[in-house]
Amino acid sequence: LEEAGEIEAAHRLAELWGVDYSFDEEAVAAAIATRRAKYLQWDDLVKQDVPHLVSTPEALTSAFAHLEGAGPATTYGFDVEWADPDGAPGGGAGASLLQVASRHMAVLVDVPALSSTPAGAEALRRTVGALFDRARTEVVGFGCKQDLGRLRSSPHAGGGPHWLSGTGAVVDLQATLQVDGDGKKRMATGLSAVCEKYLGKPLDKVEQCSAWGSRPLTERQRAYAA
Repeated sequence: LEEAGEIEAAHRLAELWGVDYSFDEEAVAAAIATRRAKYLQWDDLVKQDVPHLVSTPEALTSAFAHLEGAGPATTYGFDVEWADPDGAPGGGAGASLLQVASRHMAVLVDVPALSSTPAGAEALRRTVGALFDRARTEVVGFGCKQDLGRLRSSPHAGGGPHWLSGTGAVVDLQATLQVDGDGKKRMATGLSAVCEKYLGKPLDKVEQCSAWGSRPLTERQRAYAA
C-alpha cells in the first residue's frame, strides 16, 4: 500500500488488524518513485492529462469527435473494467467502465451512467457501437471475449437493438499472439508480459481489483484504466 501511495489505506488496515504502523515519508516517496520506474505509466506513452470519466451524451459525442479527429487512425484499443458482483458498489453483469484509445488520446466511458438513459444509450450506439462495427477499422482488445460480454450485458434504455449490436471491427490481440508464423499455437501470454516485451515495462496491476462501480473514481483508477 505504501508503494502505491495509499498511506491512508495502510493506516486504516493497520487499525483493523491491530498493528502498530508508522512510516518514513522519505522512504515512502522513494518506494513510490521506484514503483513508477519499474512499471509502465500513463504518461510514459501519452502526453495528455489523465482523462476524466465521460458520463453524459454530450460529453461522449464530443470526446469521440476528438478521439477520431486527433489524427488519422484505423486502429484503436479498448479495455473494460467491472465491479465484483458480490456486494461491491455498482456490482452486476454489465461493464463499469469502457476505455477506448488511439495513439494520441484515451476516452473513459461511464457505461452505467450512459446506458441507463435513452439519450445515453443512443449516444453509445452512435459512438462506441459504430466504431466497434466499422469497416476497414480495427478495435483491438486483449483476451476480450469477457469484455465484450460485459458490454453486451450492460443496460440499454429505450427501444430497438442494443447499442453494441455488432463487433466486426474487434480484434483479439491475445489470440493473434498465440499463433506463430507457421500457424502453430503458442502458450497464452498475459497483457503485462506483452507490454514488457514491446514497450519495455510491465503493467502495474495494483488497481485491477479496485471498486470500479464506485463514483467518483480516483485519479489512480483513471490512470490505470486509461
